[in-house]
Amino acid sequence: MIKHPVKTAAVTIILLLAFSLSGCSLGILWNRSASTTEGTADKSSTTQQDQTGHDDKNVEVVFCPADHNQVSQAEMEAILPILEDRLDNIGIMDRDISIDYSDCLIKIRFKQTMSTQETSAAMSALCARGLLTFKDEAGNILLDGTDIQTAVAEKDQQNSECVLITFTAAGAGKFAEVTAANIGQKLTISMDDCILVEPVIKQAISGGTCLIASLDDGRAQTLAAEINAGALPFLLLVDQINFSSRSTTLP
Repeated sequence: MIKHPVKTAAVTIILLLAFSLSGCSLGILWNRSASTTEGTADKSSTTQQDQTGHDDKNVEVVFCPADHNQVSQAEMEAILPILEDRLDNIGIMDRDISIDYSDCLIKIRFKQTMSTQETSAAMSALCARGLLTFKDEAGNILLDGTDIQTAVAEKDQQNSECVLITFTAAGAGKFAEVTAANIGQKLTISMDDCILVEPVIKQAISGGTCLIASLDDGRAQTLAAEINAGALPFLLLVDQINFSSRSTTLP
């Protein structure tokens, strides 16, 4: 018996790797054509979106001081751990932060995990000064955030949200003096001039703690995080926000 050679289908595989001139993007085109009894099949590429519904992007945010002429290098460096804590609190963990001392800029790069609108709002919230103050009825600042050691979100006896503040040793002494000297008067506790509570002092408090109660649902957790992160040493502004395709990995 004579065996005839079988004509196999011609398969052409072209793999094209295209690099952009900037070296920032990598495109892959895989074109496969085959002669089959069923003809030629084509597959078109589609833009993938992650589970949050937004494009797969990197974000670069540039911050600048409201008055860069009044900001020292030490203050620029001091703001970094505060921003790190605030980024942790909003769940932006994979990030890179750098300081441009020549132009007095702070740059933060991270992978986008929120919508564009949510990202912009979160970056604006990072700029909140975070100044916690305790004022008397005349508006005098009696204590501030530097007198606080920790803040913890809790529930009070009425199951309402509250924040338990524990003062430093020095802060506890000051708070005891303040409450003893202002019995019957109102004590205004504010964050960035936004009034949190205005309790009337009924007696001297020497236990070294203070309770900020009757907060809106969900506010206690964020307020405690803001207090623990501390206040920014200067007023910070968002200079620009850039969204780009995630073609490179963060450092």
